[in-house]
Amino acid sequence: MSSDYQKVRNTLGLAQNMPEAVIAMMALTDFVGTLDARLSALEAAEDTVRQTWYERSFVQTQQEAERLQAILLQTREDAVLQSRDIGMRLDETGYEFLAYDGHVERWNAVAEDPLLRPRSMPEGLRLSLRLEDRNVQLKPRQPATERDPIQPQVILQASGEQVPFDVGFARDGTDERRRVSGTVEGRIEVHDDTREDR
Repeated sequence: MSSDYQKVRNTLGLAQNMPEAVIAMMALTDFVGTLDARLSALEAAEDTVRQTWYERSFVQTQQEAERLQAILLQTREDAVLQSRDIGMRLDETGYEFLAYDGHVERWNAVAEDPLLRPRSMPEGLRLSLRLEDRNVQLKPRQPATERDPIQPQVILQASGEQVPFDVGFARDGTDERRRVSGTVEGRIEVHDDTREDR
């Protein structure tokens, strides 16, 4: 009789005359039970990681939408008080703000206001844009040139008026979606499109 089987017999407290096949079957059953328990623990850990990732995605998407809403509300108020048009230029990865210079009749990036600094989305969060219920194809933002000056897609006018817009936030790999909408009347609101579509 092999020493391995003898060890199993001794460990399990089995009689010396028990057939080796029975011992092997008991050892295999014990191994399968241990493996099943480990797999269950691993699956539970993966579920926890997945749930944490989804929760983080939910919070991050909501935070970015609320941040843009707060910036736009303040910017709209500033545009009225300062009697200047402020524009927003965006692509899928972020946005920046522009101020209209009536002396040279062109838009320039806002450099002096920390609130209106360029912002990039966290990895995996994508932006989209609709103007007056039409989808706008977002191209990567490029620096201004003499031949191709920068232009905003969304304008907050000094009069307080604005063209209706929807800036969408979508998280890769999830159904999480938010939308910041602006109306002709000047309202700027956050919508949870994930819940509204359910």
